[in-house]
Amino acid sequence: MHAGEVKLLHHFFRMQKKSDKKRDLLFDSVVKCAESKNFAEIEKTVISKLYLGDKNPQRAFDKLKSRLRWDILNILLLQESSIHSNSKTETLTFNCRRYILQSEILLKRGLYKEAIVIMEKAICIARKHELFIEQILIDNICSDYNLTKLKKEEYNNYSTQIQKASTHIEKLAFAKQFYDELVSYASFKLGEDPPYGDWKIKLDVLGNYSSSSDSVRIRFYFSICEVYYYRHTKQYNRSLESALALLKQEETSEVFGSYLYKGTIHLETAKCFLLLKQYSEAIYHSSYSVSHFGMDKKNTLYSYEVLFYSFINEENFKDALLVTEQAFENTYLQKNNFLSAKWWFLKAGVQFKMKNYQASITSLKKCNGLYKDKDYWMLACNLFETICRIENGDLEWFEYRSEGLKKIMMRHNKGKKSAHNNRFGLIYQILKTLNKNNFDFSRTMAEEKHNMELLSEDNENFLWNQAGCEIVRFDEWIKEKALNDPRSKRTQLVA
Repeated sequence: MHAGEVKLLHHFFRMQKKSDKKRDLLFDSVVKCAESKNFAEIEKTVISKLYLGDKNPQRAFDKLKSRLRWDILNILLLQESSIHSNSKTETLTFNCRRYILQSEILLKRGLYKEAIVIMEKAICIARKHELFIEQILIDNICSDYNLTKLKKEEYNNYSTQIQKASTHIEKLAFAKQFYDELVSYASFKLGEDPPYGDWKIKLDVLGNYSSSSDSVRIRFYFSICEVYYYRHTKQYNRSLESALALLKQEETSEVFGSYLYKGTIHLETAKCFLLLKQYSEAIYHSSYSVSHFGMDKKNTLYSYEVLFYSFINEENFKDALLVTEQAFENTYLQKNNFLSAKWWFLKAGVQFKMKNYQASITSLKKCNGLYKDKDYWMLACNLFETICRIENGDLEWFEYRSEGLKKIMMRHNKGKKSAHNNRFGLIYQILKTLNKNNFDFSRTMAEEKHNMELLSEDNENFLWNQAGCEIVRFDEWIKEKALNDPRSKRTQLVA
């Protein structure tokens, strides 16, 4: 909370007829301990002060927290909208919603003239910034109070606007659902075969909506769906073209003035540059998205991830490690076991790159949350730990875990056709050969020549993803080990 908001809340509490001393004490305690992250300890201290001698204070304390929470939210709503955001678009959107509420209050009290003046302000903002749902709300209020019957021409014009807004909402709902489908596949369904045919049909439908509509929001969803579709189909250059088109829209339209839109557009652009191995551009756009997301901890974390992969692939390991530390300070990550485990995995990767193999193994021990994803992250963790153990001199570890890994591969990787699953299969096969050859890397390279070629080539079925779970690229690692293997040098001398 801002200092002005804290001051306003204190003033609000003083002005109340019935003072709530417990609530006031709780608020003061929270403000004083705002920088502390140990919320459990804060609660324990406050309970001991407020409910001394009470055997079961938790229920009363929960009700007290609820009262304070609602008081804070009500005061925040009363604040000037400019305090909530530095973005002109977000400020105007907040103003529009506030005008709607204020005009409805005036209408209920019979102050029609004043209400209509405020309502017209809301209508102007809603039309200019494509706030279609707000337009529908305005229509409902006008209908309830018969405001649309004042003039026939105004009524007809307004009815047309509402019909247009309703049509836009239907198209936006389709666009948003398709966008969510593409995003959910990237997040949760990487082991499944993508429905490319179905996606192409939906993309064409959305393209028709975009070309026949004057809505900037519909064009935004078409472009961002193109970005995801071409990314999923490995057409990275076309994906970048769509992302750059989004950037142009963001520069020319006020609708994209919110920091959420700006942050999202630059984040998607950064992903495109990352996949095309243009890491400096990816770092620029992902850093830009971090600055725009601000207090949006969840999206900031996604930007950190792209920033991390850009740094580590650029071999800037120091900055990559710094990004992991920034990510661990993110409050959204701290409350999510899976994401926390994922970032420990990423940290293990950069520690490996810095040749700190023991630290990498220690970090991997904190990745238990990833084992819930049995057809992706669990396999990645096990295979990565294998090469960490090999580098650390623990050569018996793979032999000990080999059968267990085989069962995991058979149980969770069988029938999966995605590139990372195919790579996992080849990596496991090469590791088996390496173990059989007593970790003679040169001999293993010779025997597994065909599989090594598949891993090294840009083969769509075995493609390495520089933003995926194989942080240390296996084929490059084993080639480097073979070059530095003393046994290979002895062989060359004998020859």
